[in-house]
Amino acid sequence: MTENEITSLAENILDTSELINIVVIEDDDVQVEIYKDAIDENNCDSEAIKINAMYLKNDDKLNSILSERRIDALIIDLNLGPADKANSGNDIIEKVYMYKRIPIFVLSGNLNRLRERREITSIYREYNRSDVSFYKIIDEIKKIFLTGYTKVFGH
Repeated sequence: MTENEITSLAENILDTSELINIVVIEDDDVQVEIYKDAIDENNCDSEAIKINAMYLKNDDKLNSILSERRIDALIIDLNLGPADKANSGNDIIEKVYMYKRIPIFVLSGNLNRLRERREITSIYREYNRSDVSFYKIIDEIKKIFLTGYTKVFGH
């Protein structure tokens, strides 16, 4: 292989980027803006891995999204609004955990409202929003994605 061919191959590798699809289920507009800013920053800083995020305030469209496309991770808040006395994020976690093999990141200021504490694994994590940076969540999602797990099980 000539030096020009090696350079061309390296440029092609650098020009290709992987796309991670995530769904964020969060009702708080301020939190959503924080997440958007962090994802935008990641996408500007990383040429190799880009993140495409869909934001939902509830789970009304979640089933159709999960059936129509590969989703690499879910970020779920437990309490989805002031009127949400049932902490409906729990219902979403239960459905996805039981029927899909998608990494779940519970990111909430109300972890004490989890109905069921699950074993922390590479595809299930719980974080108190005030104890973790969203950048750390992004890094963990990228690590899982790079294993190839979500390409096999994310759809």
